[in-house]
Amino acid sequence: MAEPISVGGSVAYAEIIAHPAFGTAVQNGGVFVLTHDKFLLRRQTTPKVEEMTIGPKTITIQRDGTEITRAIPKRMNAFFTVLQAAVFNQGISDLPPLPHKITSTSTGWIARISLRQSGGGSIVFSGCGDVLQAIDLEMTGNQNRQIKFLSQ
Repeated sequence: MAEPISVGGSVAYAEIIAHPAFGTAVQNGGVFVLTHDKFLLRRQTTPKVEEMTIGPKTITIQRDGTEITRAIPKRMNAFFTVLQAAVFNQGISDLPPLPHKITSTSTGWIARISLRQSGGGSIVFSGCGDVLQAIDLEMTGNQNRQIKFLSQ
């Protein structure tokens, strides 16, 4: 039941996305907000301003005056469901039972959920005590997305 630090209903984050197509990792930052209709809103402020609304089945991105809505790719569905549940301390009842493992470390704890049923990879939570510090999405093909939660 660990959750990141929320200030005024928002949770600050720094994100690093590694993908073989990028060459070097992309770094983003901003805040997560829960909308009035219970969707997860990602307000990115660096390096470029954009908003991403994550609904139950679609993602809507607003950038440079343009809005694009796309279906959530099946391989990302579990990640977005877990991200929203973790950020705003909601249940993850939409997820099927997933194999998981929790271990203690010298700096806190790590919980790993296997995504074998969704194409492979893992969702990795890390934290200390009741504070969730980061969520990593480890995917096949040397792809990784790490979201670190920041105190504001």
